[in-house]
Amino acid sequence: AQELKARQEALNYEQFIMEQKWRNADCQSKVLVRLKQDYCRRIAVEYPLAAIGSTSGTIYLTNLETGEVLAASSDNQIVVESSTTTQSIDDCIQLERMRALLHYGHGQIGTMDIAFSGDLICASNPMEEKGVQVWRWNGDDLIFQGSMVGLQDKIVTCLSIEEDYLWVGTACGSVMAYSLLEEQGGIGDTLPLTLQTEPDMEWTFSNSVLSLSLAPFIGHGLVTTSGGSVELISLEEEDGKVVCSLTPPLNGGANVMSCLLARVSTNDDSKYAIVCGGGDGTIWTQALNMDSYGEICEDEPVQGPLIKFRPPHAAPVKCLANPIPGFLVSGGLDGSLRVWDLEE
Repeated sequence: AQELKARQEALNYEQFIMEQKWRNADCQSKVLVRLKQDYCRRIAVEYPLAAIGSTSGTIYLTNLETGEVLAASSDNQIVVESSTTTQSIDDCIQLERMRALLHYGHGQIGTMDIAFSGDLICASNPMEEKGVQVWRWNGDDLIFQGSMVGLQDKIVTCLSIEEDYLWVGTACGSVMAYSLLEEQGGIGDTLPLTLQTEPDMEWTFSNSVLSLSLAPFIGHGLVTTSGGSVELISLEEEDGKVVCSLTPPLNGGANVMSCLLARVSTNDDSKYAIVCGGGDGTIWTQALNMDSYGEICEDEPVQGPLIKFRPPHAAPVKCLANPIPGFLVSGGLDGSLRVWDLEE
């Protein structure tokens, strides 16, 4: 009993120290990762490694503890495959529309999004080729595996790897989940990722998908669309079930650019809320109605009012993170990172 009590006290102290670090923005380390004549467009982290998709479309694998660039994709890996492909006028119009929506017209598109887990890197770069391109890191180099045949006609806007699936959002309004069991050495009938023609799960929306965030531990995810909505979806239903839809009152017709299912309490892990960041710089949160088993009550999934954070960012909120329960980190195109206490 004394040992258990001592262990609990040690855990409580560790949690207290972590909370103080976030409250005071006390960074553990500061490392500079420098890309030669290139800019970071998207990043996916599996600490201490990070996969970076750049403005030029090059994929980099870096070490965030040392600042070293461990590997980079070669310039001709995708161009060779797509050299015989031409973009239609409709494709060009849609690409320009997505550039305006996701990047507010700043610079070339480059990497639209990137996902990284283990030795697997998936990225979308619609200026070079539609769909999703796949790499593996062999410890020395990034080896190009090819492009996913099931997505070769899709402009992919967002990617995520969660719970043995690659999750894909598209400009045509689809969210799809492709199995990674074969990629992870599983057995059965699962094909390699690049050869899969149909997703295991799919949701369809009437507007382009701008971002997605998944919380498999509570069986749900969030999708934001160019129609201004935030869609709460069930990951446990194979029929593409949408649990509820929210439309935050953003200024000037701005879209919701980022979303997150956040743990809102440092003392109660069963409390969750929807958090979304707007193209107008505002952040909104909606409490979820959780039952005694820590699951969302799908008959009445939300409770209380939609709450606006103050003060807003001075530019679109492009990313949100929930590093520990009760704390939110928001990143905006105004160049600022903000730490919020979700319990206050």
